[in-house]
Amino acid sequence: LKQIFPVGMAGLFVASMIAASISTHDSYLLSWAGVFIQDIVMPIRKKPIPKEQHIKWLRWATIGVAGFIFMFSVFYEPKDYIIMFMMVTGAIYTAGAGILILGALYWRRATTAGAWAAMITGSILATGGLLLIQIWDSVPFLVSWNESCPLKGVRVPFVAVVTATVVFIVVSLLTRNENFDIEALLHRKKTESNPEDVKEG
Repeated sequence: LKQIFPVGMAGLFVASMIAASISTHDSYLLSWAGVFIQDIVMPIRKKPIPKEQHIKWLRWATIGVAGFIFMFSVFYEPKDYIIMFMMVTGAIYTAGAGILILGALYWRRATTAGAWAAMITGSILATGGLLLIQIWDSVPFLVSWNESCPLKGVRVPFVAVVTATVVFIVVSLLTRNENFDIEALLHRKKTESNPEDVKEG
């Protein structure tokens, strides 16, 4: 593009790309910080907090996420195509979340322990695969075994998803004492209605 655009146009293009990046990442920062506080911190705390303190925690979480992104970008050296990198990093969450959502909605024997086991397994495998790809070239033993890391592209997410699924099923079967009433949870049970109530409604 630098060779195609006339003088001045390249600068405007770069400025527009920076603005687009900022407008995207500010939403990312708030989203990830909100997920951390709402889905991790609050369930562990198990007690409501004042509104002012909640907002303060969200602000600190946003700063923490920004700091993590900055440090990661400083030390991480790309080893694969961008789309492959996105698939691996996305698997840190989705490897366990996919089977968790399906299992929780459609399988009567699903348990909380199985859900946690699937999420932890998927996250560890995806993160481990990402780290393995990163350090492979600097470990002589690994290089002597294979010159390049075989776990690239979609292989890491595939292994993480399959393993998380197996772990979810096994742990759920081992920890479930009785089947969960999914029909009641999803309001799919047929209930007898009072004709008078229907007429009045």
